[in-house]
Amino acid sequence: MAAAGRLRSLFLALLDAGIGPLHVGRVLSLQVDTLTVRLIELSMTERGPAPTAWAWLTLGSTARREFTLGSDQENALAYDADGEDVDPYFAELGEDVTRGLARCGFELDPNDVVASNALWRMPARRWAEVFRECLDTPDRSHLIRANVAFDFRQIAGSLEVAPPLVAVLREAKDHPDLLRRLARSATDFKPPLGFRGSLANGKGLDLKKGGAIPIANLARFFALSNGITISGTTARLEAVQAANALDAETAAALREAFEIVMRIRLDNHAAQLEAGTEPTNVVAPASLPPLMRDSLERATPTLTTAQIAKAYACWKATSCTLGNGPVTLAQVLDLVDGWIAGLGAIAAVLALLSLITRRNSRHLYLLRGLVRCGLCGRTLTGVRQDGARPHFYYRCTSRSDASVPACGLRNVRADDLERLVWSGIEGFVASPGKVLSRLGAALSSRSDSSNCSISTAVL
Repeated sequence: MAAAGRLRSLFLALLDAGIGPLHVGRVLSLQVDTLTVRLIELSMTERGPAPTAWAWLTLGSTARREFTLGSDQENALAYDADGEDVDPYFAELGEDVTRGLARCGFELDPNDVVASNALWRMPARRWAEVFRECLDTPDRSHLIRANVAFDFRQIAGSLEVAPPLVAVLREAKDHPDLLRRLARSATDFKPPLGFRGSLANGKGLDLKKGGAIPIANLARFFALSNGITISGTTARLEAVQAANALDAETAAALREAFEIVMRIRLDNHAAQLEAGTEPTNVVAPASLPPLMRDSLERATPTLTTAQIAKAYACWKATSCTLGNGPVTLAQVLDLVDGWIAGLGAIAAVLALLSLITRRNSRHLYLLRGLVRCGLCGRTLTGVRQDGARPHFYYRCTSRSDASVPACGLRNVRADDLERLVWSGIEGFVASPGKVLSRLGAALSSRSDSSNCSISTAVL
């Protein structure tokens, strides 16, 4: 308890020393690891040695080494046995440790994701089965479990549980239904922005739910989509960029946004401690200094932009499954639902576009990589031409690739192309019937050519 009490003083000292927010999160995570291991030792001193090999897993933000004073404790336990005769021992161990952490000031996860709960305490063999079930049948309950358990780190115990679980995670990229559902989950987030892109005051902004978690979800999705199994948010974004699965600009923008949210979150905790109140993740935007408020407003649209990539990946993953068997109405609606989920993110970005370009003198190039040249079929990328005023265009990538001849397509003004696409989206939202009819005809044609029949009963 005394050691835990010094954690807050350490936190304030780190901030006063100018330590970066990501490094502060790592230090706090290490302190939680140390306290957890000590509580395990105390429990085993009282109850005797464990009856079999075991592993203590930390989950969520602590596993990603992104712990803050506003984080919950999330943990799990694995042991090397199948019989019920050993579980009572580990149930008591889990209860001792989670209760001890709560006394040290670390609140229990509101969804009871702790080792004292039998759902998060099981044989190692069963853990591997649960991970595989999340891949094979990603219903709502498995999706929730995946978003928590897939960020894990073993901090104690001799049982080597990580290698088989990591092996399962590497297979996630071959499960499009899971990836589609992970993609869609990010589009549920709505940026906390009000009129003309300013932060909405309301009852306060939750920096965890409205900032840190959405970016962490994005990083997890991009990592799993590419067979990357490291757990840190910024480390995932760096690895995905290194694998050429995410362009450098988007990866850097997401890392910057995550660091901004973490910095404001930690500064808010420090202010709450100095005011004699308990640290929370809720901040009143009006109370933020102007520069900090401006930084948060810049970070939020960056996150929304990345949602477009996820919505597109959601649609792409779904469409890839349609040629593998009979096409049903449910599949068609699922496909359309993926598009509609992305429309909210696209609308938010376009509404914020003028604000962002005015502040940063840059353009988001929303259609980069999504539009193809009509002359050569290659994708278009964004380019900027400086002058008295900067101008933004889309250009065929053949003009920047020395290995192929330039096709001759002239630059297209970014505003004109994006306005044209947005008009099409507005038309679809207002009257989706024509698009759905064309989609059904295209699916019928595809099914006929691949010997896949569309069931007239379901259509």
